Amino acid sequence: MIDETTVAALRDAGRHGTPSEAARVLDGLLPGGIGQDTLTFYFKRAFPEIPLKTLIDAQLWTGVYAAGPITDAEFNEMLQPWWPAPA
Repeated sequence: MIDETTVAALRDAGRHGTPSEAARVLDGLLPGGIGQDTLTFYFKRAFPEIPLKTLIDAQLWTGVYAAGPITDAEFNEMLQPWWPAPA
């Protein structure tokens, strides 16, 4: 079940940082840490403008999948078109 307090914290982190920084905040908020499923579920709830296909592709980020081929910079670039403007 998705925790709405965590969703709100992720939205707030999104207004103050990059996608990778927000994902690290999410990682710290979840008891089991971030995984491929939680990245998709929480980011889709917090940032509904991001297409699901983009979030699925973003699961290959090294912050989620240790051997993932997507760096922080590439992860940020993937999500940037839909990322909220800084507060």
